[in-house]
Amino acid sequence: MKIKGRLDINKMVKRLKATEKNLPKVLTDPLYVGARTMCGTLAVFTEPGTETTRRQFAGRIDGDIKRLFSIGSLYDSIHQVDDDRADQMWYLYKAGDIGQVRSLLKTKMGGKFAGIKFQKTVPKAVHQAGRTGYRGRVPKMPDQKTVVYSANNLRKYIGTRQKKIGAAAAGYMAAGKSVPITSRIKNVPKWKNIGAHRKSKNKGRVVFKKRGGGMRGSVFNDVDYVRNAITKSKRRLAEKIAKKKMVKAFVIALRKSVKKRFK
Repeated sequence: MKIKGRLDINKMVKRLKATEKNLPKVLTDPLYVGARTMCGTLAVFTEPGTETTRRQFAGRIDGDIKRLFSIGSLYDSIHQVDDDRADQMWYLYKAGDIGQVRSLLKTKMGGKFAGIKFQKTVPKAVHQAGRTGYRGRVPKMPDQKTVVYSANNLRKYIGTRQKKIGAAAAGYMAAGKSVPITSRIKNVPKWKNIGAHRKSKNKGRVVFKKRGGGMRGSVFNDVDYVRNAITKSKRRLAEKIAKKKMVKAFVIALRKSVKKRFK
């Protein structure tokens, strides 16, 4: 999945009558500044925005996965239909008799409960398929099809998913660091950086292409869930901020260039 953003300095190039073969530094550096600013701003705008919301996201992930796979979620579903069967199922589960739990669901409950599978590990495909709610959330009352009976494995899986919080922002950070200038990207927390998400290192990039007498930069982020992590309005705002920064950098560079030429 790709998220694009563009910054164009063609008009500036035309004013200075730059050529494709010899694009002056006074034009390329402001574009680099704009591109890096855009990447950093997108990283800041990508959800979650603060440490508080990061913790909230971690809690949501925990709740979403447990609704799909925990024995507690299954107990709640059965409890709404038959209190006694729910308590019986819970007793058998605590006794470690998964075979009897399966038999109870198949012979005594039937319906949707008869086909529930019991697995030791979390099936990732089932998790992804169950994320049918708003912005990839699991609905409050999902149609549970699998129970992960190993509480340890369920906790580990939840932990791995929680560690991915900030990976989409890290994709933008990787894109920003691919720009050939050394200025720092500021105000981005560590948990949004590629140091915490090494898999995002190759997910982001900025591609610069000559176009006419000018140059265009496109920002790419290939982290799979990035569309759920940032809104279109925030992307447009990031573009606006980057363009403003680029124009300012261009004016400063142009003044320096003119001053140098007429010394």
